[in-house]
Amino acid sequence: MRLFFERQIVGMAITSPQKGWLKVNDRLCQMLGYPREELFRLSWAEITHPDDLATDVAQFERVLAGEIDEYSMEKRFIRKDHSVVDADLSVGCVRRPDGAVDYILALLADITDRKLNQQRLEHALVEQKAMLENELVGILKITNRVIIWANPAFEKMFGYASGEIEGMRTIGFYPSEESYLAFGKAAYSVLNAGDIFRRQIEYLRKDGQTIWVDVNGSALSTDPAASLWACVDVTERVRSTKALTELARTDPLTELANRRTFTEAIEVEFIRSKRFASDTALLMIDIDHFKEINDRHGHEAGDLALVALAKTLKSIARATDLVARYGGEEFVLLLIGTDLSGAVDMAERIREAVAQIEVTSSSGEFGITVSIGVAPVLNEDEEWSDAVRRSDRAMYRAKNLGRNKVIASTKLDREDLVGAENHFGQGI
Repeated sequence: MRLFFERQIVGMAITSPQKGWLKVNDRLCQMLGYPREELFRLSWAEITHPDDLATDVAQFERVLAGEIDEYSMEKRFIRKDHSVVDADLSVGCVRRPDGAVDYILALLADITDRKLNQQRLEHALVEQKAMLENELVGILKITNRVIIWANPAFEKMFGYASGEIEGMRTIGFYPSEESYLAFGKAAYSVLNAGDIFRRQIEYLRKDGQTIWVDVNGSALSTDPAASLWACVDVTERVRSTKALTELARTDPLTELANRRTFTEAIEVEFIRSKRFASDTALLMIDIDHFKEINDRHGHEAGDLALVALAKTLKSIARATDLVARYGGEEFVLLLIGTDLSGAVDMAERIREAVAQIEVTSSSGEFGITVSIGVAPVLNEDEEWSDAVRRSDRAMYRAKNLGRNKVIASTKLDREDLVGAENHFGQGI
């Protein structure tokens, strides 16, 4: 019994009803930091933490009174170095035949590290809860495509009141069932593989407005059917990016495609038309006497003329055609799936419609006309610029022949090529 008492991994003590120590093991001395001789000069009450003393004494008095024979509690002791040790205390008594307490047996397990870790965990949980509740990033938990929980940031992001969003099916946040199914399929394959799913998605707010959200999702290891998602509203960034992209590809005055956009489009169309032997044609359109318009009516009137022409071109062009401002008063129309005859007909319609335009400026009203050069993309063309040069040269001929005319060109000899390079991109 002595060996059992001494070799326990927990502290053990036998105390008197007067709270004095009768016997203690080495482990208890180590826990409390006292040599055995010093510990015996103190009662257990003297080294009990003041905040725990009343509870312990009350239970001890109940044992002495015969109300109970044992009790357990978490209790703090003051060590010799004044540090605190947390202990899991179990107390039992041995009574005499008359019922009086003969001695008390106490077992003390050091739970200081466990309590510290528990406090750290509780502190971390409090911090995590506060972070989730106050986070600018929307956080939500989904199980089987139903929202189980969402933080206030997510509710605010989507325009819902507190708690309103919980229990909703996620399909209600998508612009269409197709986008919902496509997202679900893509997310499932990634999450099922144990990876993080990242994507920029267009969603619907409660008020029906669309927002763009960067989402990051991961499956929960504790629940295969559940996933946790972090969402950041990037609507303004997406809109700004789209606006900048549009600005880089659009002429700000006429709101038509700019020269860069036209160049990219004709490069693609040139390859396609050559590969599939399909018809493609170009119209080069230039306002007649544009310099005189600026000189007589002012540059503001010149801008009004450019805008009026742009509106007319857009109203006549088909959805498959591309209208672009090529530079200055020069415009270009890329006609896809159109042969030379159809391109000439389109050019004549444009010429006639422009001749009916009346531009109202601060200096009075005036009309405008255009000269149009038409050229198809030919099989023998080596580059798309060959067709552009032909259309430009044909437009130059229309100018020389009196303006307000449509001239078609299917051939470009060396003399014409030199002339086109000299006048390419210049208003005439």
